Amino acid sequence: MKITVKMLRSLGACEKQLDIFEELFSDGVEPTLKLCLKYADTFDWNWAASNLLDASVLQIYSENMQPAQRAYEEAIAAAWRAYEEAAEAARRAYKEATEAAVATPICDPPCWSVYKEAIAAAQRAYEEAIAAAWRAYEEARAAAQRAYEKTITSAQRAYNKARAAAFCHSWSMMK
Repeated sequence: MKITVKMLRSLGACEKQLDIFEELFSDGVEPTLKLCLKYADTFDWNWAASNLLDASVLQIYSENMQPAQRAYEEAIAAAWRAYEEAAEAARRAYKEATEAAVATPICDPPCWSVYKEAIAAAQRAYEEAIAAAWRAYEEARAAAQRAYEKTITSAQRAYNKARAAAFCHSWSMMK
């Protein structure tokens, strides 16, 4: 059985997905494992499963997806923990640097003008001290963010392929 634009539209598929589907498969398509895997990152396979599969087949799809869902969630959790550990180290370093800058004594001002000059000098010293700490924090946080995104992108691709394969397998059971 083919999936068609008309079928997807009648089921309420979003315009973006409809446009992509129509561009790729204007005459409709019979899903194959090869095609599903090729477009694993293109289509919303959970939506497709929920809207195109019979209830009994959808149950099988859901059961088949449980190991992939757990693996995806574990990968994301591990990536988040690694990000948080790196970010926490950067936050501690930033906090220590800024606390040191704030702890620098100004002195007791004998008059307002001397006080204002001392405050201005202290403010400049503080800003210089925290600027370096902030740059170090941002560099560490950015590195942790890149590592996190790389991990979740890989996990998302693997999860998308599992969803696509599970959909294709389930779809073939409805023939």
